[in-house]
Amino acid sequence: MSIESSYAIAHRIAGLNHPQSYVDASGHPVGTKTTMIQDAQLYDGDYAKRLAASQSNSQSSNQSSNQSTSGSGISGLAHAAVNAIGSMAGSSKDTKSSSAPVMTSNFGFPVQDPTHSYNINGHPLVSDTTLMEKQQTFNRAKIVERAVHACGSGAFGYFEVTNDLTNLCKAKFMDKVGKQTPMFGRFSTVTYGREFPDSARNPRGLAWKLYTEEGNYDILTVNFPSFFVRDPTMGPDLIRSQQRNPNNFQVSLDSTFDFMSLVPESSLTNLWFFSDHGHPVGWRMMDSYPVHTFRWVNAANEGVWVRYIIKSDAGIKNFTWPEAIKMCGEDPDFAKRDLWQWIDQGNEATWTWYVQTMTDEQASTYYVDPFDATKRWNEADCPLLELGKIHMNRNPENYHRDVEESAFSPGRLVPGIEPSPDALLQFRLSFYMDAQFYRLGVNYHQIPVNCPFMTKSYHPSARDGAMRVDSNGGVEPHYFPNSATVPPPAMPVSEYSNWTVKHIQGVLGRQSHSRSAADPKQEYIQATEFYERDLTEQDRINLVNNIAVCMARVTRSDIKARFLIQMYKVSPVLADSILTQLLVQDPKAKDLTIEKIAELSASCIHPSDPQNSYAPMPIKL
Repeated sequence: MSIESSYAIAHRIAGLNHPQSYVDASGHPVGTKTTMIQDAQLYDGDYAKRLAASQSNSQSSNQSSNQSTSGSGISGLAHAAVNAIGSMAGSSKDTKSSSAPVMTSNFGFPVQDPTHSYNINGHPLVSDTTLMEKQQTFNRAKIVERAVHACGSGAFGYFEVTNDLTNLCKAKFMDKVGKQTPMFGRFSTVTYGREFPDSARNPRGLAWKLYTEEGNYDILTVNFPSFFVRDPTMGPDLIRSQQRNPNNFQVSLDSTFDFMSLVPESSLTNLWFFSDHGHPVGWRMMDSYPVHTFRWVNAANEGVWVRYIIKSDAGIKNFTWPEAIKMCGEDPDFAKRDLWQWIDQGNEATWTWYVQTMTDEQASTYYVDPFDATKRWNEADCPLLELGKIHMNRNPENYHRDVEESAFSPGRLVPGIEPSPDALLQFRLSFYMDAQFYRLGVNYHQIPVNCPFMTKSYHPSARDGAMRVDSNGGVEPHYFPNSATVPPPAMPVSEYSNWTVKHIQGVLGRQSHSRSAADPKQEYIQATEFYERDLTEQDRINLVNNIAVCMARVTRSDIKARFLIQMYKVSPVLADSILTQLLVQDPKAKDLTIEKIAELSASCIHPSDPQNSYAPMPIKL
């Protein structure tokens, strides 16, 4: 018997040269497809025919796999399930065949009877170590749930370079056309817990992990091109405003509209949130935006600012609000199921990775702050350069190990890719990692899905911590510098120098340094462009209806008024349309008139005072 290391598992589940495979509880290959495993678990009567056809088509590969495991044509879970099918059909096949593995405890003790506890006249004993181990591990089976992005699923695949951009970036994973890099992708809703239905209104997260020869490179994105806030201090408040009310654990649209109405920089993202982009059709048909600006550096240490747009090759497809509501009830796991079945049927989910660039001079004169996460770079101003394609083509073996325990951080960068002055990004570089340390422990890099198994050099100086199971530094000194000669100490290499030198001069204080904050028009201009230029007529109708339906559930008139003021600054037509539809949904809102909203909008720069801790504008109706 052998126990796979995390490094070996990482190679098997994410490596490019390994076909989709599944294993039993011992880690032995199961020579069948996921659909067949599912059929067997469900005791599908057609399973035996499908298995026979599969075995005849792949007899040689199955024989090779079986010789290294149980010596049978079926092993592990599939073998037990087929025997169960035989029993249900009246077959005399022995379900305790010698080819079946022996059930054991976590520590290898053979289990005699897994259906009865050790007892005296029906009174179970705490000395039954098999029972206690089973129950105690069950009690501890759930790890800390993600604070955000809790509900999701994932897939493995690869990234392939299709266009030479080495003149812009020296990262080795993109150093030649045709080069392939293993990947893992995780897709999720954002603000609610694991119980949230996939198709409900919410931002969507797409997190990409590239296993490069220079270490893991994580790209964290959402399906909107901008974010709601630009200062990290407001991050927790944003998430809480879209989460359940702590008093009654109910979804609170009062909180959502209240926060949005008081944060003028959120206007563009607010429209994306309430548009049909707020409920895409699954994970496969939505685009992916990091929302942050990064610095690409080439081999000559010349830099350029970049943003990514990773576009779905299947195109964008969204539910309408009624369609989303219907899907939430019919199949709350629609997005997870759609991706899994699509890949399980032999298909690929693919995206094309594009890059937008800006020079220092262009960045200094762009009409909005290019380092503001609440703003986008228009494609007309910054044309798209194709970098390559993402292929998601393999389902995880085990959800908990491969998806739930996956961890991402925008601080996972590789040489040639550096952060920008974006304040939100600067903080995210570290606090995402801290969240994973809390959730998974300081050694989460040893979990297979997080293992940097493709790196050509791996010699960390970190030591110890819970569940450390690798060499843990071996016999080397646990400090640096040191004068040890056997083995020689790991040394830094000039080729992998730190980020390029940047001279910073500024004022220390609690204030915004974004150009957008100094120009009120910047907070609304891109929301206006999105509404008037990017949306079709039907999209605008849907946007208005979506906002009105949700706003009808807001209980406070002052919150409705402030949000309508924000919409009026985006477009008076938009505000008027929302108000008209709101009165259809909620006749009690008749104290709100477009004349009153216009008057209030003219009397203020914003519905709040960002210079005074976003204090709300007083509303008298």
